[in-house]
Amino acid sequence: MRNSQLATNYRPEIDGLRAVAVLSVIVFHLYPSLFPGGFVGVDVFFVISGYLVTRNILTSLESSRFTFSDFYARRIQRLYPTYLTVMIFSSVMVYCVFPPSDTVGFAQSLISSLVYFSNVYFAATAGYFDSASHVKPLLHTWSLSIEEQFYLLIPLILLIGFRTRFNSLWMMAAIVIVSFLLNLLTIYASPTQTFYFIYTRAWELGIGSLLAYGCFPRVKSELAQLAVFLLGVLLIITGFIIIDETTRFPGYAALIPVMGTYFVIGSSTNLRDHPILRIFSNRLMVKVGLLSYALYLWHWVLIVFYKKYFGLVSISIVDAAVLLSATFLLSVLSTNYIEPIFRKRRFGFGSTMMISGGLSACLAAFSIMLIQTQGGLFRWPSERSIYADTLEHKEKTFYQECGSIVDPEIEKYCRRYGSENTNAEIVVWGDSHAVEFTRALASLTNASVISFSTPGCPPINGVQRSDNLGTAIDCNRKLNDRIFQFLMEYQPKKVVLVARWSLYHLGWYKNGTLQIDTHYLCIDDCEYGTTPEESLEAFDAGLKTTVKSLDTVSQVYLVKAAPELPVRGDYLLFDNPTFSGQRLDAHERMNYGVNAVIDSLQDRDLAVVVDPTSSLCDQTKCLFRSDDLLFYLDDNHLTDNGWMQAKTVFSTLLTTDSANNM
Repeated sequence: MRNSQLATNYRPEIDGLRAVAVLSVIVFHLYPSLFPGGFVGVDVFFVISGYLVTRNILTSLESSRFTFSDFYARRIQRLYPTYLTVMIFSSVMVYCVFPPSDTVGFAQSLISSLVYFSNVYFAATAGYFDSASHVKPLLHTWSLSIEEQFYLLIPLILLIGFRTRFNSLWMMAAIVIVSFLLNLLTIYASPTQTFYFIYTRAWELGIGSLLAYGCFPRVKSELAQLAVFLLGVLLIITGFIIIDETTRFPGYAALIPVMGTYFVIGSSTNLRDHPILRIFSNRLMVKVGLLSYALYLWHWVLIVFYKKYFGLVSISIVDAAVLLSATFLLSVLSTNYIEPIFRKRRFGFGSTMMISGGLSACLAAFSIMLIQTQGGLFRWPSERSIYADTLEHKEKTFYQECGSIVDPEIEKYCRRYGSENTNAEIVVWGDSHAVEFTRALASLTNASVISFSTPGCPPINGVQRSDNLGTAIDCNRKLNDRIFQFLMEYQPKKVVLVARWSLYHLGWYKNGTLQIDTHYLCIDDCEYGTTPEESLEAFDAGLKTTVKSLDTVSQVYLVKAAPELPVRGDYLLFDNPTFSGQRLDAHERMNYGVNAVIDSLQDRDLAVVVDPTSSLCDQTKCLFRSDDLLFYLDDNHLTDNGWMQAKTVFSTLLTTDSANNM
């Protein structure tokens, strides 16, 4: 098959389009509020990459020059010099400035990035927009992993199609259709996996591949081609503006930048001499486009380390100027001096694999060392024992599965401590904060204890949590109804409700900034979220109804939320040893609304309220550590030791009616 789309002559407008894509991503990472959809520049890259690689393979096949070894050697020669340079730079910086927990995460991501599997790793550990993204220097390599996984498949498809009678175009079209449908089918149930996985992203690169096959409407009218080109530009710009981190993406929304890129590349083939192409083909845009790969690799690692080193939450104009200058400088050096080492010397496949494999092996060995040493904990000899104890606290008290005593639909959220042969005297119901709380409680009593812990879900019957970020999968009325029904039927002596209560009313902290649009509650439909005031009303009504009902069968205890830290406890331990503790007044302001509701239930003799701040805080400050113990797993979850420090909580709970022994 041969047509104008397979022509191998240079197309400067595509390099200009690369410039637009990479600059949008950089601006988004510097100022997300200015360019809320800038991250879709990656989708523009996907289409461009699919087009160029497929075009080159088809051209090589037609001239009988294609071999797998040559294809992959060229990929490595093109990608690995700058890629490995960024990896080495990141490794050195992480070793110098990162605390152990983030160092371990980096080491794991480094190994996955070296084998172009980082998209799977980041999907398994968190999301692209989560609060921990600012300590993941290699987060942006997920898109490169997607591309390389696609390139493992596409040469085989094209070769089979070229050497047999089977039309590879139809195979590519089938991949595009199936991948797009999978993207639509999984975007609600598994939003993070849909964002990161190849099977829900392949259609974007496949659209570019279809362009290389010549799958673009043949329109003779230059005016019509011009209209299509401008429509493509408009779609790309629209994607940058209207898509943001709350959009279910990719989903249908990804069609905006993908089809925009498809229209621009497809129509520009027939507009080669038209002045409109100067939008992308002018000299400045082309130069930036030629640097786009290096710019993409360097910009994010520099942002992460710059913010980490200077303790920044946001980027100022001066910071942005410094970061942009450094990004362009390193990109020029990488593109003009490092990449040619491989490309101009024309190493063969064997030499290329030996050199790149040797460097990768060294980085992998470095990563394994960091993992084995708990993130290079030997760098902090005085804090080593404190942090090591935090890492080892998790399974100090063993639990059993709840088995047949609970409904199968809630069994995975249930743990049982103590004797299996007696009815549980205490049932703890809460969000993720209930895990460590219950372990500490179980270590202090001989009573049988059952725990229900549903992450991100308050222990309140009859309310629904909004799902603006796609993280409320484990929080729905059906689940809470089942747990509530179990408590009413099981009738334990004591029911303890534990949660990060203000999270569902005000939000949470992300990179030091309070978020106010992520975890709201409502009584009815929560699809579009609610206001903080409406959420507090739902919290008030739901908690009062829940406690009133439980009070008829059990003694109810409400545990107020523990103080939250401005950043993770281990960051304070290693980076800010002079930090004396969170201000008590800040904690009280954060929890004022929910605590008023909780206190009203005690005033009406419906529940016993216990407050960990009475043990963790003095008149002004709340502790986050002692001389030899760290009290926090992150910025809000107390460790077992942290809960043990809050001894008044357990003394109240375990001495009431003398049901248990300490």
